[in-house]
Amino acid sequence: MQLISLFALLGAAAVAVGQVTGPNVTTGALGDAKEVRNNPVIGETWVSTFNSDAVRGTVKAVAHTVGINYTLDVTGLVVDKGPYKYHIHVRATPESGNCTETGGHLDSFNDKYTALNPIQLGYIGDRSIVFHDNTGARIACATLKKVEKDDDTCH
Repeated sequence: MQLISLFALLGAAAVAVGQVTGPNVTTGALGDAKEVRNNPVIGETWVSTFNSDAVRGTVKAVAHTVGINYTLDVTGLVVDKGPYKYHIHVRATPESGNCTETGGHLDSFNDKYTALNPIQLGYIGDRSIVFHDNTGARIACATLKKVEKDDDTCH
C-alpha cells in the first residue's frame, strides 16, 4: 500500500512539474503580460527630462497602436561607467531627487507591454525613468510627465 502511495505522489509531482514548465505557465504573480492595444490616444506623449551631472536630455514615450515607442535623447553618460541600463520604476521621482525612493522596476517586460491607459498593469504615467551604471547604482531619475498639446518640450 505504501508503494502505491509513493507512485501516486511521484505522479502528482510529475504533473505539477509539467504544469510549471509547460506552455501555459503563468510568468508573474499577476499573470502573463498581454500586448497593450488600448492606449487611449495614439500619439499621446509623456516625457522624462533629465538635468543632472550624470544624465542630461529626455526620454520620450509615445502611445502607439501596440504599446509605446520610446526615444532617448541623452548625454553625459561616461563611457567607463557603462554599459548603462534604464528602467521604468514604480514611483515618481521625489522632490529631493533621491532615486532610491522611486521603488522597484515596473515589471512590464517590453515596450509593447507598457501602456498609457491607467487601467493597464503596465501603466507608465507619473512613474520614473531611472538610469543605472554598470554596478547597478541609480545615477539619474526623472518622472514621466504628460506633454500637453501646446507644450513643445519634446520637439
